[in-house]
Amino acid sequence: MSLIGIINSDPQLQSRIEKALAKDKNLSWQSATTFMEALDVLNFDLPEIVLINVSDSNIKIDDLIKTIEEDRWLHNFGILGIFDRQVTKEQEIGYRMRRINLLSLMEKSNISQGLLNVLQIIERNRQIIFQWEMTHTLSNRITGSFIIDNDPMTVPIYAGLASTALVQRGYLSVENKRNLQIALAELIQNGIEHGNCEISYEEKSKFLMEGGSIVELVRKKCEEDPSLLAKKVHLEWDIRENETKFYIRDEGKGFDVEEYQKKMQTRKQDSLHGRGIILAKSFGGKLSYNKTGNVALLTVQHEVGEPLREPVGFRGEEVLITREGDVVFREGEKSDHIYYISSGRFKVFREDVLVSLLTPGDIFIGEMSFLLNNKRSATVVAESPGKLIKISRKSFIAAVRDFPQYGIFLSKLLARKLEQNNQNKVRKAEEGLGT
Repeated sequence: MSLIGIINSDPQLQSRIEKALAKDKNLSWQSATTFMEALDVLNFDLPEIVLINVSDSNIKIDDLIKTIEEDRWLHNFGILGIFDRQVTKEQEIGYRMRRINLLSLMEKSNISQGLLNVLQIIERNRQIIFQWEMTHTLSNRITGSFIIDNDPMTVPIYAGLASTALVQRGYLSVENKRNLQIALAELIQNGIEHGNCEISYEEKSKFLMEGGSIVELVRKKCEEDPSLLAKKVHLEWDIRENETKFYIRDEGKGFDVEEYQKKMQTRKQDSLHGRGIILAKSFGGKLSYNKTGNVALLTVQHEVGEPLREPVGFRGEEVLITREGDVVFREGEKSDHIYYISSGRFKVFREDVLVSLLTPGDIFIGEMSFLLNNKRSATVVAESPGKLIKISRKSFIAAVRDFPQYGIFLSKLLARKLEQNNQNKVRKAEEGLGT
C-alpha cells in the first residue's frame, strides 16, 4: 500500500495507531498534528489512505472537511474516520463527511485489533478508493463487488463499507445506516456459516449455549475440513437512481428457502438468529432468495434526502456485461478505449500465453496501450461473469482536464503496476539462478 496519512494531535491515540501499523512492515505513514500540516500532507505527500481523528478538538476538522470538499485535487484518496464515542456521535460524523470519500468509521477503542484488518481489506479492494468519484463524475450508475473469506471478524468491515456508500450519496439516512450494515453483515455471515461451512441452526445454537463463539465455530469447521477455506462469499452491489441491489452469494449447496421463511415468521424479534433480516425489512428493504438458496438479494429503496451534485464526465458511457469466455479485446487491435473493472476476473494473454489475471482491484484494463495510443499488446478474456465500463479516449481526456485527480490516480496506479512487474522480473531471475 502507498503512504498513509494520519491527521491527529492526540499522543495516546497516535501511539495506538502507530503500533497497529507497525505490525505490517510494508506500511509507511506521515503524520500531521495541525490544520496546516494536514493540508501539506494531503497536497504534497499524496497519501492513498488518510486516517482522520474526527473527534480531535485541536484540529479544525470541519474546516479540513470543507477544504477537501471544495478542492477536487484532494479527491484521490480514501478516508478512515476515527472517533471517540464519548465525544462524537457516529451519525453526526456520517452527515458531516457525506460529501467526501469516507470509506469507513472506526471507534478509537477498536484501533489495536481492527485497523490493520480494515487496511488489508482496502488493499485487496483498492477500487473502492476510486468509486466515490466514479459515482459522482464518471457514471450515474455504479456496480462493484467484494470477495470475502470465511472470517467472521471481517464481516462488519465489508458491510460497513457498503452501507457507508449509500449514506454518502444521500440515498440512505444516517439513522438507517446501522440497520443496513447489520442486515448485510447478517446475510454475509449466513453465507459463511450456513452456506460455505454448512453449520446447521441447531449446531450453532448448541455451540453458543456452551459458551463458544461463532468465530471459534467457523475456525473449528475449517480445521476439520480444510477445503472450506477455499470457499468465498461474494457481495455485489448495483447502485441505481432509485434503488440499490445487494447480491450475497455463497459457494455452498443452498437450503430449503420455504422452510427457512416459515421459521423466520415464528422467531422472536430479539433472537440472535435472523436479526439482520428483520432489520432489513424494518427500514423498507426487500429480501428474496434464488430457488437454490445460495443467493440472497436485498433491495434498498433510496430515501429522499439532500440532493447531491449531478454526475458528469463519463455519464452515458457504455456498460458491458461480460460472460465467461467473452473477449474484451484482442492483441493487435486499435486501443481507443479504456475499461473500468466493476466486477469479475479477466485473463490476460500475450501470444496465447497466460501472463496475468485482472480483478476490480486492478481498476482498469488496457490503460497502457490506451495512453500510449498503441495497438493492444495482449488479449483479454473474461474468466467469470463481470461488468465493465467502456470509456472512450475523448471522454477520458476531457475528464482528466476537468478533474486533475484522475491523472494523479492513474499515475499512481501505473507506478504501482511497473513496480510489481519489476519485482516479478527480479523474482524470476532469482529463480532462474537457483537462489
